[in-house]
Amino acid sequence: MATISVAKTHYTLQAGTSLSFVNETGFRLQTIDHGDVPSLTIAGELRVSSQPGGDPQELAAVRVGYSSFYEHSLIQITRGGAIRVDTTATNHSSVGIYSGSWTPQIVNDGVIEVTSRLAATGVVNWGFLDETAAAVMNTGVIRVTAAGEARGIGMAAGSYLHNTGTVEVVGGELAVGVSFSQWDSTFRNSGEIRAHSSDPNAPSIAVWFGSNVKGSFINSGLLQGDIALKVESPFEDDPIGDAIFQNTGRMIGDVDMGVGGQALV
Repeated sequence: MATISVAKTHYTLQAGTSLSFVNETGFRLQTIDHGDVPSLTIAGELRVSSQPGGDPQELAAVRVGYSSFYEHSLIQITRGGAIRVDTTATNHSSVGIYSGSWTPQIVNDGVIEVTSRLAATGVVNWGFLDETAAAVMNTGVIRVTAAGEARGIGMAAGSYLHNTGTVEVVGGELAVGVSFSQWDSTFRNSGEIRAHSSDPNAPSIAVWFGSNVKGSFINSGLLQGDIALKVESPFEDDPIGDAIFQNTGRMIGDVDMGVGGQALV
C-alpha cells in the first residue's frame, strides 16, 4: 500500500481494522498554511515492514512535515490501538512517529513497537515553545529494539513529556529511554522507563538531558539503566540555569549530573 497523505482533515484507523505498508511510510501529515490542520487517530493496527533491496531509508509509521503549524493537531493511539514498525532489511532504520518542527500533540494510550537491524526510535518530537506546542503524553507502552542505536522518545527544541506508562528500550550499540536536546523542556514521569544496552562500551541511559536544556525534571516513577539520569555539562556561554531536578521515585543505575552545579533533590 502506498503512503497515505493527510492534510486539512482527520483520519481514523478504526478499531478492529489494520493497515500494512512495505518499504513505505504509513501516514504523512502535512499542511502548508494556517487553516485546518490534519489529525490522526489509531484505534486499530498500523504496520510498517521492510523487504531487502532498494535505497537506504528511514521507515516511519507516521511522519509529520517540517515548518508547519500543528498547535491544534493531534496524533493519538487509543487504548487497544497499535503502531508496529519492523525493518528487518539491513539498509532500513525505523521510527514509530517522526514529527518535524512545530509539532502536534502526541498521545499514546496503546502500543508503539519499533524494531530494526539498524537504528530504531519510538517517537521523535522536534518541539518548540515548551508546553504550548510539543507535548508527548504516554500512558501506554513504547517498546524499541535495535541491533544498533535504540531510543524510546527523542525530544528536541523545547518540549514537554508526561509519562505514566512504560518505555522499554534495548539497543545493541546505544540504548536511551528518553532524551532531551535543548531549550526549555519539561519532564514528568510516574511510570517506568527502562533501557538496556548489550554493548559494554556503550552504557544504557534511562533519561538523558542535553548540554543546554533548561526546564524541569520531576520523577516519581522508575528510571532504570546503566545510567538512570545523565545531564550533560552546560556550555560556558549557555548554562543550564534554572533547571530543576527532583526525584521521589526509584533510580536504578548511576546518576551523572555533569559539572554545571545543578543538583538532584
